[in-house]
Parts: sequence; structure tokens; C-alpha cells
Amino acid sequence: MKPVLRSLRPGQTVWAVVDEVIALGEIVVNFNGDLLRVKNESDRIFRVGTRIRLQVESVYPLAFKVLSNRPRSARGFEISI
Repeated sequence: MKPVLRSLRPGQTVWAVVDEVIALGEIVVNFNGDLLRVKNESDRIFRVGTRIRLQVESVYPLAFKVLSNRPRSARGFEISI
């Protein structure tokens, strides 16, 4: 795991950009130049180039929750790696 990914902490909020849509339930996001393949467990459909806000749910295994792009407003969408 790269140093920037190791520095993540649960509860931390980060931004990523959807780089590729593999299938309905899988996307690749670009986080600080690192490409992460993620499983989309939400009903949300993402498009390439969409900037999304993620909250770190866990580090081992690395998992995120998709947040609304508006600060202070979380939605219950889950994605995990």
C-alpha cells in the first residue's frame, strides 16, 4: 500500500474523481494520482470525471462511504475496495 493510502484514518474525508466505470457495481477512482478499483454498493450511477467526496470507513481493508458533495450532509451510500 502506498504511503498516502497508509496515512488515511477512519472518519477522514477525501476527494476522488471517477476515472472509469467498469460495470454497474464497479468503478475506478483517482485519489491523489493513485487509481483505486472500488465496489459501488449504492444505487448511485457514477460517470467518468465526476468528483466525489469519500469518508474513510476503515483502513484494513480500505473502505469508504460516499458523501454528498455538500459539506455536512452525509448520505448512506457505501463503496469498498
